[in-house]
Amino acid sequence: MRIDVNFDLSLLDREAKRYEKNLAFSTAQAINDAALEAQRRIRESLKRNFHLRKTDFMLRAVKIFAFANVGANRPFAELGIDNKPRLMLSLYETGGARLPFKGASVAVPITGSAARPSMDAPVSDAFTFQSLNFRRAGPTAAGRAVLAARRAKHIHKRKLSGSYYYWQGDNRTFILSHTARSPFGGVFQRTGPKRDDIRLLYSFRRGVEIRKALDFIETSRETYHEVFADAFVRRFYRLHT
Repeated sequence: MRIDVNFDLSLLDREAKRYEKNLAFSTAQAINDAALEAQRRIRESLKRNFHLRKTDFMLRAVKIFAFANVGANRPFAELGIDNKPRLMLSLYETGGARLPFKGASVAVPITGSAARPSMDAPVSDAFTFQSLNFRRAGPTAAGRAVLAARRAKHIHKRKLSGSYYYWQGDNRTFILSHTARSPFGGVFQRTGPKRDDIRLLYSFRRGVEIRKALDFIETSRETYHEVFADAFVRRFYRLHT
């Protein structure tokens, strides 16, 4: 007995082209699903690990720069940190030193002072460096007396006399080059008539060590492995139903 079978492959050829097209679209959509979920998880980790003062601004910094797109021949999505000027968020991925953007020191506002009244508050507009308007001021009355005494003794060392000049700002603020509490100096505010009636607003530091606190890359990798396969099946099935 012989059994002959004939196959009409024309329908299969037509379906193969449709499946090939849908395969590309489903892959791109699944990649984008994984990227969006990774973005959501990274933003949630920011809220868990940081005390955010400008929550919306910080969350927007976790950005999808490009989505996978078949028409644009882009089989990938780009997720990262929008590194705006002086935004150090990406440094928390690896850890490292936050060096001064300008000058030799980083000015760290003291929480509870007029510069930053509370942990939730940003630096007060009235106590930014621009608002304080620091300018070089001459010696105080006590300083002038010391200089006069030294001149009387014929001491004319510029280094000594120059030490009596200082930087004075608005709101009764001034800069000291070093103190016991702030070895590299800081910004102080006078609060009363006595010599010690002052409080520290900013402490100067040569650099601030940033600890590793986030896992952007690992979160993205884990999210891809957890999300992509199910998203692809769901997307591909939807195109054929």
